[in-house]
Amino acid sequence: MIAAIISNEGVMAIGSAGVRKAGSGVAITCNDLVHLGSCTKAMTAAMFATLVVKGTSSCDFSTTGDICSQMITKLIKMDLNVD
Repeated sequence: MIAAIISNEGVMAIGSAGVRKAGSGVAITCNDLVHLGSCTKAMTAAMFATLVVKGTSSCDFSTTGDICSQMITKLIKMDLNVD
């Protein structure tokens, strides 16, 4: 596993733990390339939760499509400062 703490100023801290391949005994490093695809759902949920906490979105939806549509619309407005 590789984890980092990132702010608007860049990488604040980074670390790694574990091995590159099970049973290999070769330690993973912070410079290894890793697949991030499995993080998509968690990142989407975190972004949506941020919008809910800020009050710019709500949890009154019925489908995943509703969530994504609502989230994308809110993010675009926030980035462009459009009301």
